[in-house]
Amino acid sequence: MSEQTATPVSWNATEYHAHSSAQTEWGRQVHAKLALRGTERIIDLGCGDGRLSAELAALVPDGRVRGLDADPSMVAFAQRSFVRPNLTFTQGDVRTFALSGRTDLIVSTAALHWVSEHEEVLRRCREHLASGGRIFLQMGGRGCVEGVLEVARELVQEPEWSGFFDRFVSPWSFYGTEQYEHWLPRNGFRMVRAELIPKDMTHPNPEGMAGWMRTTWMPVLARVPEDRREELVAALVKRYLARYPVDAEGRTHVQMFRLEVEAVAS
Repeated sequence: MSEQTATPVSWNATEYHAHSSAQTEWGRQVHAKLALRGTERIIDLGCGDGRLSAELAALVPDGRVRGLDADPSMVAFAQRSFVRPNLTFTQGDVRTFALSGRTDLIVSTAALHWVSEHEEVLRRCREHLASGGRIFLQMGGRGCVEGVLEVARELVQEPEWSGFFDRFVSPWSFYGTEQYEHWLPRNGFRMVRAELIPKDMTHPNPEGMAGWMRTTWMPVLARVPEDRREELVAALVKRYLARYPVDAEGRTHVQMFRLEVEAVAS
């Protein structure tokens, strides 16, 4: 795939809600590390379907949570599905958002690898934080899903598919800790921790893996005619499992890396 022209991303909130169990579990692991008092004002960047924002709101009954996502279908789904007195959802870009008031904590889980301009995100975060406020960002990190990407790069070079992927640009930016070591102090933060954490994404069967790909690989699938997308998903899953077979229980495994970043406004 050459990397010159980006494909717009359009989400299906219902499909994401059904096939994002791994992202949800990893988000809950982040919540467990937050040491919340219950009074925090929190912004959840890239809140997606709103499920994790609602769980955060339950953890801060005397605080508030504002979920922000760029996709209108995600925001609409969240507003319909999760209603709490201390929870609101807003459509906005993580690079340019402007919300009223200051906040104590900005959290993001499984979202920021969808944008490349992380310093713009950090600047917006710093503008919104109260004195002593903090960020906890979790996202796909360097090396994430490399096995699937390797298979995809091979597949789309074949004559059957190559014509659809001329000038294709990957929508994902998987950074390492060293970038954040430079970016945080440059944008008004003192780093507490930056860590790449390996994760094993499992699905109960190949169809579960196909559902994950339908849900999150929209920029790839959008390049082919709609009536051939299932064919492409099937080809990707088949080739991947030929190289990385299912386990004894029939489950699929994808090697992930999550980048976790904790910092305090300086």
